[in-house]
Amino acid sequence: AQPIECSDFDFFSEETAANFGASCWHCPWCFSYGKDAVIPGFVEKWSIKKMHDVEKAPSERKYTACYHGIDSDSLAIYKYANTTARNDLQLLRTLPNVSIGYRFNKIIDYFERIGDCHFCFAPKGLGYW
Repeated sequence: AQPIECSDFDFFSEETAANFGASCWHCPWCFSYGKDAVIPGFVEKWSIKKMHDVEKAPSERKYTACYHGIDSDSLAIYKYANTTARNDLQLLRTLPNVSIGYRFNKIIDYFERIGDCHFCFAPKGLGYW
């Protein structure tokens, strides 16, 4: 992942996605491996508890790998955020023993699905996951 630098841009919505692309760009010069660190997001206590409640034992899990999320076909900002891996993951949806698709309407349904997976793909995105 590369950092994004923006000028004259401070709010994103679907309506302003084109402005984001015009005002923001990847800047490899912004990140120095010798001194900068990427701090991962967090998962709050409520979600951890819910995921733990629906997690299956490894011997009972149905899927080898899972991914359910949004890509640039669904959310315009991903066109500008270099999230091509999200689009590419959708191409794997027909493989056996995987659960790959778009996001669930209810978060608890998502938690139940990932609790039934051995591995979860976690591509770059915009959320706190």
